[in-house]
Amino acid sequence: MPEDDVDILIQRIRLTEEHHKAASAKGDEIEAEFLAAKLALLKTEAKYLLAGGKSLESPDVLAQIDFALSKKKALLAELERSLKGMPQDYIELAKYRRIEKIISSQCEYLSAKHTVIAENRRLSELGIYIQLAEENGVDIVPSTLEHEAELDRFKPRKMEKRKKELVIDFRMVAVVLIVFLLIFSVYLGAFWRKTPYDREIIRSYVIARNHYIAGNTYYTQGEYLGAVKEYATAAAFFNQAKETADLAASSRSGKMNVYFQNKGRFFTVWEEVSLKMIESSEQSLYGDPELAVKAVEDAVDLAGIANSYNELAEEAWRLL
Repeated sequence: MPEDDVDILIQRIRLTEEHHKAASAKGDEIEAEFLAAKLALLKTEAKYLLAGGKSLESPDVLAQIDFALSKKKALLAELERSLKGMPQDYIELAKYRRIEKIISSQCEYLSAKHTVIAENRRLSELGIYIQLAEENGVDIVPSTLEHEAELDRFKPRKMEKRKKELVIDFRMVAVVLIVFLLIFSVYLGAFWRKTPYDREIIRSYVIARNHYIAGNTYYTQGEYLGAVKEYATAAAFFNQAKETADLAASSRSGKMNVYFQNKGRFFTVWEEVSLKMIESSEQSLYGDPELAVKAVEDAVDLAGIANSYNELAEEAWRLL
């Protein structure tokens, strides 16, 4: 955290306090109210910088992770309250939305790390969460566990012999994963719509995406039981995102309604993709290898349908 940034911010806080006192003394209630909201936002930004800004140092002890998560959640809630008092045309609003996104991603990462440690899950999964957090602007300052997760992430995997009768073209799985990431990169670019449901949609989507990617990792390693568990969790959260998108659609009309309707269909299809991958995993374990391959091929086709819904949604958004 550059000290100059903090010094400049402290100066802005003091100057804003002086302007607020002057406006209050003049009886200019509108200006005083705006400056009070601006002051609250600046003080929250100062807390954000003093807490490390976009850098995140997360401990490896569960109790300490809980404490760090509670502080991040409190900071996020304070920022959200401060933003409510600012007009939509405030010149620095975009900067604070970026900060809001970073803090939210930090909360998601701490929660995911807590789950990995508490449930004694694979380090490769923590590596995935690290990558997702970094993609959302978080700078992870690695702990001992995170160093190990990063090493595990880039360590060559041992190739296990597979049963001869199970012949799955894993390029199909790669296609599913690639299409998935391309589709969701579009959704990430459309963050923070203007309805009360946006945060829940994004939260459900992030959790679903994390579990789907973890499921793909298990699947390509031949660990089908782990894959089934991850795909099932992903399907549940895709369904939750769909239901919330439907609520958002019902609260809006015109192009916004079209946007959320198609996002809901998009999530529905990705729930079906997850279920198809569960079917393929189960067939790989106990059933017919040909049916396992067929289920993957169906998943690829469904991913293409989901992409169509996503394009319709984004087209509606561009026309707003």
